[in-house]
Amino acid sequence: MRQAILCALNLRDDHNFDEYLAECVSLCSAAGIEVMKTITQSANTPDPEYYFRHGKLEEIKAVLEETAIDLLVFCHDLRIDIVSNLEDYFGIQVMDRTNLILDIFESRARSREAILQISMARLKYNLPARLKDNDDDSHQRGGSAANRGTGERRRSLVKREYDKKILSIQRELDLLAKNKRQMAQKRKRSGLKQVAMVGYTNAGKSTLMNLILKKNKKDDKAVLARDQLFATLDASVRQVEHKGRRFLLTDTVGFVSNLPHELVDSFKSTLQACKDADLLVQVVDAANPYYDLQTATTIKTLNSIDAGGIEMITVFNKMDIAENHEQGLGISCKEDRGVDELLDLIISKLYPFEYQKEIRVPYDKLGILDEYRPYLDVVLIENREDHALYVLSGQQRLINDLEKKVS
Repeated sequence: MRQAILCALNLRDDHNFDEYLAECVSLCSAAGIEVMKTITQSANTPDPEYYFRHGKLEEIKAVLEETAIDLLVFCHDLRIDIVSNLEDYFGIQVMDRTNLILDIFESRARSREAILQISMARLKYNLPARLKDNDDDSHQRGGSAANRGTGERRRSLVKREYDKKILSIQRELDLLAKNKRQMAQKRKRSGLKQVAMVGYTNAGKSTLMNLILKKNKKDDKAVLARDQLFATLDASVRQVEHKGRRFLLTDTVGFVSNLPHELVDSFKSTLQACKDADLLVQVVDAANPYYDLQTATTIKTLNSIDAGGIEMITVFNKMDIAENHEQGLGISCKEDRGVDELLDLIISKLYPFEYQKEIRVPYDKLGILDEYRPYLDVVLIENREDHALYVLSGQQRLINDLEKKVS
Protein backbone atom coordinates (compact mmCIF):
# COMPACT_ATOMS: atom_id res chain seq x y z
CA MET A 1 0.00 0.00 0.00
CA ARG A 2 1.37 3.41 -1.00
CA GLN A 3 1.65 6.13 1.62
CA ALA A 4 0.60 9.71 0.97
CA ILE A 5 -0.04 13.14 2.42
CA LEU A 6 -3.64 14.21 1.87
CA CYS A 7 -4.01 17.91 1.03
CA ALA A 8 -7.27 19.85 1.19
CA LEU A 9 -8.21 23.51 0.81
CA ASN A 10 -11.17 24.77 2.83
CA LEU A 11 -12.60 27.48 0.61
CA ARG A 12 -14.63 30.19 2.32
CA ASP A 13 -15.22 28.07 5.45
CA ASP A 14 -17.26 25.43 3.64
CA HIS A 15 -19.63 23.86 6.23
CA ASN A 16 -19.32 20.51 4.40
CA PHE A 17 -15.53 20.51 4.52
CA ASP A 18 -15.18 17.81 7.21
CA GLU A 19 -17.54 15.49 5.31
CA TYR A 20 -15.65 16.12 2.07
CA LEU A 21 -12.34 15.40 3.79
CA ALA A 22 -13.66 12.14 5.25
CA GLU A 23 -14.84 11.11 1.79
CA CYS A 24 -11.37 11.75 0.35
CA VAL A 25 -9.79 9.57 3.04
CA SER A 26 -12.20 6.77 2.04
CA LEU A 27 -11.33 7.26 -1.63
CA CYS A 28 -7.63 6.95 -0.82
CA SER A 29 -8.24 3.73 1.09
CA ALA A 30 -10.25 2.35 -1.84
CA ALA A 31 -7.32 3.16 -4.14
CA GLY A 32 -4.87 1.30 -1.89
CA ILE A 33 -3.34 4.50 -0.50
CA GLU A 34 -2.67 4.98 3.21
CA VAL A 35 -3.04 8.57 4.39
CA MET A 36 -0.12 9.21 6.75
CA LYS A 37 -0.87 12.88 7.36
CA THR A 38 -3.58 15.36 6.40
CA ILE A 39 -2.64 18.98 5.73
CA THR A 40 -5.34 21.59 5.24
CA GLN A 41 -5.46 25.31 4.58
CA SER A 42 -8.30 27.82 4.75
CA ALA A 43 -8.56 30.48 2.05
CA ASN A 44 -11.07 32.46 0.02
CA THR A 45 -9.45 31.44 -3.26
CA PRO A 46 -6.80 28.88 -4.30
CA ASP A 47 -3.31 30.08 -5.14
CA PRO A 48 -3.27 30.46 -8.96
CA GLU A 49 0.06 28.63 -9.35
CA TYR A 50 0.28 26.08 -6.51
CA TYR A 51 -3.26 25.87 -5.08
CA PHE A 52 -1.79 26.15 -1.55
CA ARG A 53 -0.05 29.30 -0.30
CA HIS A 54 3.74 29.35 0.19
CA GLY A 55 3.73 28.76 3.97
CA LYS A 56 1.69 25.57 3.62
CA LEU A 57 3.92 24.36 0.77
CA GLU A 58 6.91 24.67 3.09
CA GLU A 59 5.06 22.72 5.78
CA ILE A 60 4.46 19.91 3.31
CA LYS A 61 8.11 19.99 2.22
CA ALA A 62 9.22 19.65 5.84
CA VAL A 63 7.07 16.53 6.31
CA LEU A 64 8.43 15.01 3.10
CA GLU A 65 12.02 15.59 4.24
CA GLU A 66 11.33 13.64 7.44
CA THR A 67 9.54 10.70 5.82
CA ALA A 68 9.75 8.35 2.85
CA ILE A 69 6.38 9.51 1.51
CA ASP A 70 6.45 9.93 -2.28
CA LEU A 71 2.85 10.90 -3.09
CA LEU A 72 0.63 13.93 -2.53
CA VAL A 73 -3.12 13.49 -2.98
CA PHE A 74 -5.27 16.60 -3.34
CA CYS A 75 -8.96 16.42 -2.47
CA HIS A 76 -9.72 18.70 -5.41
CA ASP A 77 -9.59 18.68 -9.19
CA LEU A 78 -6.46 20.60 -10.20
CA ARG A 79 -5.54 22.29 -13.45
CA ILE A 80 -2.80 20.43 -15.26
CA ASP A 81 -0.38 23.34 -14.92
CA ILE A 82 -0.87 23.38 -11.13
CA VAL A 83 -0.15 19.63 -10.95
CA SER A 84 3.02 20.23 -12.99
CA ASN A 85 4.10 23.13 -10.74
CA LEU A 86 3.56 21.07 -7.59
CA GLU A 87 5.48 18.08 -8.95
CA ASP A 88 8.38 20.35 -9.89
CA TYR A 89 8.28 21.99 -6.44
CA PHE A 90 8.26 18.75 -4.41
CA GLY A 91 9.88 16.32 -6.86
CA ILE A 92 7.22 13.64 -6.25
CA GLN A 93 3.95 12.52 -7.83
CA VAL A 94 0.86 14.67 -7.27
CA MET A 95 -2.57 13.12 -7.74
CA ASP A 96 -5.79 15.12 -7.90
CA ARG A 97 -9.28 13.87 -7.07
CA THR A 98 -10.31 12.86 -10.59
CA ASN A 99 -7.09 10.89 -11.09
CA LEU A 100 -7.70 9.15 -7.75
CA ILE A 101 -11.24 8.10 -8.70
CA LEU A 102 -10.12 6.96 -12.14
CA ASP A 103 -7.51 4.72 -10.48
CA ILE A 104 -10.23 3.14 -8.32
CA PHE A 105 -12.52 2.57 -11.29
CA GLU A 106 -9.67 1.04 -13.32
CA SER A 107 -8.97 -1.45 -10.53
CA ARG A 108 -12.67 -2.42 -10.27
CA ALA A 109 -13.57 -2.72 -13.98
CA ARG A 110 -14.41 -6.27 -15.03
CA SER A 111 -16.84 -6.20 -17.96
CA ARG A 112 -15.88 -5.11 -21.47
CA GLU A 113 -18.21 -2.12 -21.21
CA ALA A 114 -16.77 -0.91 -17.90
CA ILE A 115 -13.19 -1.29 -19.19
CA LEU A 116 -14.03 0.74 -22.30
CA GLN A 117 -15.82 3.42 -20.29
CA ILE A 118 -12.86 3.89 -17.97
CA SER A 119 -10.40 3.87 -20.88
CA MET A 120 -12.33 6.70 -22.52
CA ALA A 121 -12.49 8.70 -19.30
CA ARG A 122 -8.75 8.22 -18.80
CA LEU A 123 -7.97 9.40 -22.35
CA LYS A 124 -10.06 12.54 -21.85
CA TYR A 125 -8.35 13.20 -18.54
CA ASN A 126 -4.81 12.64 -19.85
CA LEU A 127 -5.14 14.65 -23.07
CA PRO A 128 -4.48 18.12 -21.55
CA ALA A 129 -1.28 16.81 -19.91
CA ARG A 130 -0.03 15.35 -23.19
CA LEU A 131 -0.71 18.62 -24.99
CA LYS A 132 1.09 20.55 -22.26
CA ASP A 133 4.12 18.25 -22.49
CA ASN A 134 4.45 19.16 -26.15
CA ASP A 135 4.13 22.86 -25.32
CA ASP A 136 6.87 22.58 -22.69
CA ASP A 137 9.12 20.68 -25.11
CA SER A 138 8.65 23.44 -27.69
CA HIS A 139 9.58 26.15 -25.18
CA GLN A 140 12.66 24.22 -24.05
CA ARG A 141 13.88 24.18 -27.64
CA GLY A 142 14.20 27.94 -27.67
CA GLY A 143 10.77 29.29 -28.48
CA SER A 144 11.63 30.32 -32.06
CA ALA A 145 8.89 30.56 -34.69
CA ALA A 146 10.12 27.29 -36.23
CA ASN A 147 10.03 25.51 -32.88
CA ARG A 148 6.62 26.94 -32.08
CA GLY A 149 5.39 25.66 -35.42
CA THR A 150 6.85 22.23 -34.69
CA GLY A 151 5.19 22.26 -31.25
CA GLU A 152 1.83 23.15 -32.72
CA ARG A 153 2.13 20.36 -35.28
CA ARG A 154 3.01 17.88 -32.55
CA ARG A 155 0.07 19.08 -30.43
CA SER A 156 -2.18 18.61 -33.43
CA LEU A 157 -0.85 15.09 -33.99
CA VAL A 158 -1.30 14.17 -30.33
CA LYS A 159 -4.86 15.51 -30.29
CA ARG A 160 -5.66 13.68 -33.51
CA GLU A 161 -4.25 10.45 -32.05
CA TYR A 162 -6.35 10.82 -28.89
CA ASP A 163 -9.48 11.77 -30.81
CA LYS A 164 -9.02 8.67 -32.97
CA LYS A 165 -8.73 6.41 -29.91
CA ILE A 166 -11.74 8.04 -28.25
CA LEU A 167 -13.81 7.68 -31.42
CA SER A 168 -12.88 4.00 -31.72
CA ILE A 169 -13.92 3.35 -28.11
CA GLN A 170 -17.11 5.35 -28.55
CA ARG A 171 -18.10 3.24 -31.57
CA GLU A 172 -17.70 0.03 -29.60
CA LEU A 173 -19.60 1.51 -26.67
CA ASP A 174 -22.38 2.59 -29.02
CA LEU A 175 -22.75 -1.01 -30.20
CA LEU A 176 -22.91 -2.25 -26.62
CA ALA A 177 -25.40 0.49 -25.77
CA LYS A 178 -27.55 -0.49 -28.76
CA ASN A 179 -27.68 -4.08 -27.50
CA LYS A 180 -28.62 -2.84 -24.02
CA ARG A 181 -31.39 -0.66 -25.47
CA GLN A 182 -32.79 -3.63 -27.37
CA MET A 183 -32.78 -5.69 -24.18
CA ALA A 184 -34.43 -2.83 -22.30
CA GLN A 185 -37.14 -2.55 -24.96
CA LYS A 186 -37.71 -6.30 -24.75
CA ARG A 187 -38.16 -5.98 -20.98
CA LYS A 188 -40.62 -3.13 -21.49
CA ARG A 189 -42.67 -5.23 -23.91
CA SER A 190 -42.75 -8.07 -21.38
CA GLY A 191 -44.84 -5.90 -19.08
CA LEU A 192 -42.42 -6.33 -16.17
CA LYS A 193 -41.95 -3.19 -14.10
CA GLN A 194 -38.39 -2.03 -13.47
CA VAL A 195 -36.85 -0.93 -10.16
CA ALA A 196 -33.35 0.54 -9.91
CA MET A 197 -31.43 0.76 -6.66
CA VAL A 198 -29.42 3.95 -6.38
CA GLY A 199 -27.34 5.61 -3.70
CA TYR A 200 -23.94 6.58 -2.47
CA THR A 201 -21.20 4.05 -3.02
CA ASN A 202 -20.93 1.38 -0.30
CA ALA A 203 -24.38 2.12 1.13
CA GLY A 204 -25.35 -1.54 0.84
CA LYS A 205 -27.23 -1.75 -2.48
CA SER A 206 -25.60 -5.00 -3.62
CA THR A 207 -26.02 -6.59 -0.18
CA LEU A 208 -29.71 -5.67 -0.22
CA MET A 209 -30.13 -7.10 -3.70
CA ASN A 210 -28.51 -10.39 -2.64
CA LEU A 211 -30.79 -10.62 0.39
CA ILE A 212 -33.85 -10.14 -1.83
CA LEU A 213 -32.52 -12.80 -4.22
CA LYS A 214 -32.03 -15.15 -1.28
CA LYS A 215 -35.68 -14.67 -0.32
CA ASN A 216 -36.50 -15.64 -3.91
CA LYS A 217 -34.28 -18.75 -3.58
CA LYS A 218 -31.99 -17.33 -6.25
CA ASP A 219 -28.69 -17.39 -4.36
CA ASP A 220 -26.98 -18.52 -7.55
CA LYS A 221 -27.90 -15.15 -9.11
CA ALA A 222 -26.12 -13.13 -6.40
CA VAL A 223 -24.16 -10.03 -7.41
CA LEU A 224 -20.73 -8.96 -6.16
CA ALA A 225 -21.01 -7.32 -2.75
CA ARG A 226 -17.93 -6.07 -0.93
CA ASP A 227 -17.31 -3.56 1.83
CA GLN A 228 -15.48 -1.15 -0.45
CA LEU A 229 -16.19 1.93 -2.54
CA PHE A 230 -17.31 1.28 -6.13
CA ALA A 231 -17.44 -2.51 -5.80
CA THR A 232 -20.20 -2.39 -8.46
CA LEU A 233 -19.47 -0.68 -11.78
CA ASP A 234 -21.84 -2.63 -14.03
CA ALA A 235 -25.62 -2.58 -13.77
CA SER A 236 -26.86 -6.05 -12.74
CA VAL A 237 -30.48 -6.94 -13.54
CA ARG A 238 -32.39 -9.75 -11.80
CA GLN A 239 -36.05 -10.81 -11.87
CA VAL A 240 -37.69 -10.74 -8.44
CA GLU A 241 -41.05 -12.04 -7.20
CA HIS A 242 -42.93 -10.97 -4.09
CA LYS A 243 -46.45 -12.03 -3.16
CA GLY A 244 -47.14 -13.27 -6.67
CA ARG A 245 -45.97 -10.09 -8.40
CA ARG A 246 -42.77 -9.88 -10.43
CA PHE A 247 -40.46 -7.01 -11.29
CA LEU A 248 -36.92 -6.44 -12.54
CA LEU A 249 -34.43 -5.19 -9.95
CA THR A 250 -31.27 -3.39 -11.08
CA ASP A 251 -28.17 -2.75 -8.97
CA THR A 252 -26.40 0.38 -10.28
CA VAL A 253 -22.98 1.98 -9.85
CA GLY A 254 -22.63 3.91 -6.58
CA PHE A 255 -22.44 7.68 -6.56
CA VAL A 256 -19.90 10.00 -4.97
CA SER A 257 -19.92 13.76 -4.54
CA ASN A 258 -18.82 15.69 -7.62
CA LEU A 259 -18.36 12.56 -9.73
CA PRO A 260 -15.84 13.57 -12.43
CA HIS A 261 -17.61 14.67 -15.59
CA GLU A 262 -15.37 12.33 -17.63
CA LEU A 263 -16.92 9.38 -15.76
CA VAL A 264 -20.48 10.71 -15.91
CA ASP A 265 -20.12 11.09 -19.69
CA SER A 266 -18.54 7.66 -20.10
CA PHE A 267 -21.04 5.85 -17.87
CA LYS A 268 -24.19 7.31 -19.41
CA SER A 269 -25.27 3.96 -20.87
CA THR A 270 -24.78 2.27 -17.48
CA LEU A 271 -26.70 5.04 -15.71
CA GLN A 272 -29.48 4.66 -18.30
CA ALA A 273 -30.92 1.96 -16.02
CA CYS A 274 -31.89 4.74 -13.60
CA LYS A 275 -33.71 6.66 -16.34
CA ASP A 276 -35.56 3.55 -17.58
CA ALA A 277 -36.84 2.60 -14.13
CA ASP A 278 -40.49 2.81 -13.10
CA LEU A 279 -39.34 3.24 -9.50
CA LEU A 280 -36.07 4.13 -7.76
CA VAL A 281 -35.00 2.79 -4.38
CA GLN A 282 -32.43 5.03 -2.75
CA VAL A 283 -30.33 3.08 -0.24
CA VAL A 284 -28.78 5.26 2.47
CA ASP A 285 -26.13 4.20 4.98
CA ALA A 286 -27.90 5.34 8.16
CA ALA A 287 -24.79 4.62 10.24
CA ASN A 288 -22.66 7.09 8.30
CA PRO A 289 -22.45 10.43 10.15
CA TYR A 290 -22.59 12.24 6.81
CA TYR A 291 -25.59 10.38 5.37
CA ASP A 292 -27.46 13.64 4.70
CA LEU A 293 -24.66 14.87 2.42
CA GLN A 294 -24.57 11.49 0.69
CA THR A 295 -28.33 11.62 0.14
CA ALA A 296 -27.98 15.08 -1.40
CA THR A 297 -25.21 13.71 -3.65
CA THR A 298 -27.55 10.98 -4.94
CA ILE A 299 -30.32 13.49 -5.70
CA LYS A 300 -27.86 15.81 -7.46
CA THR A 301 -26.47 12.97 -9.61
CA LEU A 302 -29.94 11.76 -10.56
CA ASN A 303 -30.89 15.29 -11.61
CA SER A 304 -27.73 15.53 -13.72
CA ILE A 305 -28.76 12.47 -15.77
CA ASP A 306 -32.43 13.59 -16.07
CA ALA A 307 -33.69 10.89 -13.69
CA GLY A 308 -34.73 13.24 -10.90
CA GLY A 309 -38.44 13.09 -11.76
CA ILE A 310 -38.84 9.33 -11.23
CA GLU A 311 -40.74 8.23 -8.13
CA MET A 312 -38.35 7.13 -5.38
CA ILE A 313 -38.48 5.22 -2.11
CA THR A 314 -35.72 6.08 0.39
CA VAL A 315 -34.60 3.33 2.77
CA PHE A 316 -32.09 3.68 5.58
CA ASN A 317 -29.82 0.64 5.79
CA LYS A 318 -27.56 -0.55 8.66
CA MET A 319 -30.17 0.29 11.30
CA ASP A 320 -28.57 -2.40 13.49
CA ILE A 321 -25.70 0.03 14.18
CA ALA A 322 -27.29 3.41 13.42
CA GLU A 323 -28.08 5.80 16.26
CA ASN A 324 -31.46 7.48 16.74
CA HIS A 325 -32.70 7.42 13.19
CA GLU A 326 -36.38 8.18 12.90
CA GLN A 327 -37.12 9.22 9.32
CA GLY A 328 -38.01 7.00 6.39
CA LEU A 329 -38.12 3.21 6.17
CA GLY A 330 -35.36 1.62 8.24
CA ILE A 331 -33.85 -1.74 7.30
CA SER A 332 -30.93 -3.92 8.32
CA CYS A 333 -29.52 -6.28 5.70
CA LYS A 334 -27.30 -7.84 8.35
CA GLU A 335 -30.28 -8.78 10.53
CA ASP A 336 -32.79 -9.19 7.65
CA ARG A 337 -34.97 -6.53 9.23
CA GLY A 338 -37.43 -4.38 7.28
CA VAL A 339 -36.72 -5.96 3.88
CA ASP A 340 -40.14 -7.64 3.58
CA GLU A 341 -41.77 -4.30 4.38
CA LEU A 342 -39.66 -2.70 1.65
CA LEU A 343 -40.80 -5.34 -0.86
CA ASP A 344 -44.43 -4.73 0.15
CA LEU A 345 -43.95 -1.02 -0.45
CA ILE A 346 -42.30 -1.61 -3.84
CA ILE A 347 -45.22 -3.78 -4.98
CA SER A 348 -47.77 -1.21 -3.78
CA LYS A 349 -45.97 1.49 -5.79
CA LEU A 350 -45.51 -0.60 -8.92
CA TYR A 351 -48.96 -2.14 -9.12
CA PRO A 352 -51.62 0.24 -7.85
CA PHE A 353 -55.14 -0.78 -8.81
CA GLU A 354 -55.60 1.75 -11.58
CA TYR A 355 -58.25 -0.15 -13.50
CA GLN A 356 -60.74 -2.94 -12.86
CA LYS A 357 -62.77 -5.03 -15.26
CA GLU A 358 -64.95 -8.13 -15.20
CA ILE A 359 -64.24 -10.62 -18.02
CA ARG A 360 -65.34 -14.08 -19.10
CA VAL A 361 -62.63 -16.71 -19.61
CA PRO A 362 -63.44 -19.98 -21.46
CA TYR A 363 -62.22 -23.02 -19.54
CA ASP A 364 -59.91 -24.06 -22.38
CA LYS A 365 -58.11 -20.69 -22.08
CA LEU A 366 -57.62 -20.57 -18.31
CA GLY A 367 -53.89 -21.19 -18.78
CA ILE A 368 -53.55 -17.72 -20.32
CA LEU A 369 -54.44 -16.23 -16.95
CA ASP A 370 -51.24 -17.66 -15.45
CA GLU A 371 -49.16 -15.47 -17.78
CA TYR A 372 -50.73 -12.35 -16.29
CA ARG A 373 -50.96 -13.21 -12.61
CA PRO A 374 -47.53 -11.64 -11.82
CA TYR A 375 -48.81 -8.28 -13.13
CA LEU A 376 -52.55 -8.28 -12.37
CA ASP A 377 -54.80 -9.14 -9.46
CA VAL A 378 -57.01 -12.00 -10.68
CA VAL A 379 -60.10 -12.85 -8.60
CA LEU A 380 -62.53 -15.66 -9.48
CA ILE A 381 -66.15 -14.53 -9.14
CA GLU A 382 -68.13 -17.47 -10.48
CA ASN A 383 -67.83 -20.71 -12.45
CA ARG A 384 -70.48 -21.03 -15.16
CA GLU A 385 -71.36 -23.70 -17.69
CA ASP A 386 -68.79 -22.90 -20.40
CA HIS A 387 -66.67 -20.19 -18.81
CA ALA A 388 -65.46 -18.62 -15.56
CA LEU A 389 -66.10 -15.03 -14.51
CA TYR A 390 -63.12 -13.07 -13.17
CA VAL A 391 -62.45 -9.55 -11.94
CA LEU A 392 -59.05 -8.21 -13.05
CA SER A 393 -57.30 -5.28 -11.38
CA GLY A 394 -54.17 -3.52 -12.67
CA GLN A 395 -52.94 -1.76 -15.77
CA GLN A 396 -55.66 -1.17 -18.36
CA ARG A 397 -53.29 -2.02 -21.21
CA LEU A 398 -52.55 -5.48 -19.79
CA ILE A 399 -56.21 -6.18 -19.00
CA ASN A 400 -57.23 -5.26 -22.54
CA ASP A 401 -54.45 -7.44 -23.94
CA LEU A 402 -55.58 -10.41 -21.83
CA GLU A 403 -59.22 -9.92 -22.81
CA LYS A 404 -58.32 -10.12 -26.50
CA LYS A 405 -56.44 -13.38 -25.98
CA VAL A 406 -59.31 -15.12 -24.17
CA SER A 407 -62.19 -13.77 -26.29
